[in-house]
Amino acid sequence: METGPKGVSSAPTEKSAEERQALLAQAVAKEVKRGWSLESQEDFQAVMVRMRRSTYLLHLLFTVFTTPQAPTTGSEIRKIITVDEYGNTEILR
Repeated sequence: METGPKGVSSAPTEKSAEERQALLAQAVAKEVKRGWSLESQEDFQAVMVRMRRSTYLLHLLFTVFTTPQAPTTGSEIRKIITVDEYGNTEILR
């Protein structure tokens, strides 16, 4: 185990559930500002979704002329945000 200044351990420490949830909330808020929408969220994981720019108009027209229950045209992209027990945030695309 390494020690930092004044003999303090530099080993990563586990974060509490509340700290991890706060870190996830910060990461989600950051992605929402970038144009992503929150699709689903659990304690330490969130799924974000965004329309592909090139097919946005096509999807809009498809939605207008069909029922809301119609299947999507695959024009969405998703990413998963996770926060591990040490507070590290990872985004999987």
